[in-house]
Amino acid sequence: MFFLDNNRKNRSGQLLVEGLVALSILTIVILGVVAILSRSFRQTRIVFETAIASNLAAEGAEVAKNIIDRNVWTNPFRPWNEGISEGKFSVNYNSESFGSYQDRFIRFNPQTGIYSSQDGVLTPFERVIEMSIISPNLVKIKSTVTWQIPGTPEREVSVEHNVLGWR
Repeated sequence: MFFLDNNRKNRSGQLLVEGLVALSILTIVILGVVAILSRSFRQTRIVFETAIASNLAAEGAEVAKNIIDRNVWTNPFRPWNEGISEGKFSVNYNSESFGSYQDRFIRFNPQTGIYSSQDGVLTPFERVIEMSIISPNLVKIKSTVTWQIPGTPEREVSVEHNVLGWR
């Protein structure tokens, strides 16, 4: 009987220690899962915004090419690169000419789903179109979109096109 009483006293403290160890392990596991989820959400946002920036850069290059093409098709008797000069420019999806670069952020209109510099909610994206005249028959268009997610370094996506004066 004395042996059984002594064993009970040792077990009562052991249950408390086992409970604390189990609680510590559970806390470490939960904190690990929260850290993984937090990092996953940040990576998802980076991927999402990179896709938007890539499309905005591609759109800028396409708009610039359309402006140059308009020179070719609207008046076949003037030089294909008339009005094209080197420098930094700004364009919107519906631009008919190059606007001066004003270092502005792009806005998003949730009703129309259109990104432009005129109306809508301010976004972290900024786009610049750089034109370089390589030769009398070759113009390089570089469309660059930059943005920054809080807590991360500034990011950049660029798209380049070479436009050849073929006529």
